Amino acid sequence: RAGYTLNVGTENVLAGYRAGVSLTDGSYNVIAGYNALVTSEDSIYNVIIGHQAFLNSTGLNRTVGIGGDVGYTAFNLTDCTFVGFSAGKLNFGCDANTYLGAWAGGATSTPHNYAVGVGFYAGVVNRASGTVAIGSRALFSNTTGSGNTSVGFESLYTNSTGSSNTTVGYQALRTIGTNSQCTAVGREALYNNTSAGNTALGYRAGYTNAGGSN
Repeated sequence: RAGYTLNVGTENVLAGYRAGVSLTDGSYNVIAGYNALVTSEDSIYNVIIGHQAFLNSTGLNRTVGIGGDVGYTAFNLTDCTFVGFSAGKLNFGCDANTYLGAWAGGATSTPHNYAVGVGFYAGVVNRASGTVAIGSRALFSNTTGSGNTSVGFESLYTNSTGSSNTTVGYQALRTIGTNSQCTAVGREALYNNTSAGNTALGYRAGYTNAGGSN
């Protein structure tokens, strides 16, 4: 039943039980996998591969999704790339987001753009634009904090609404909470920081800083 209802759509490649089953006028898609892109009728220029990939999704344009349950309930996406189990699973109304890794950006339901998450659970609940999370569980708790760059395992782990933070290193700025404009470079730099505007460079630099700013 791949492409069962396809009517005026052209140049589609469909493979797998019920793959693209609701497409009527969607064109230029490659869809492969059991129940892949079941709901969409008019998506164009997409590559979707995986078991139940984009199962309940509609309004996809120039989007790539590879992996089981990737983009499972994602809507109105343009120029997005999701790779990994449940990556980008709940993304709504997004442009140019890139999530690579199991559950990367997977539990987000608020429109946001130009976000990058690479790694297991990287930016899993992120709904802010212009964020970069690279490393397993980097920016794990980030919700609306924009302009953050987090590189390293569990860096900026507890940040939720703090903005314009930059971290490079294993668990750097791990317990920052809601503070902004901090820079930490080095393993566990500013690990216990709970204030804004601090900069620390080096192994465990500022590790015990709790309330001091600037």
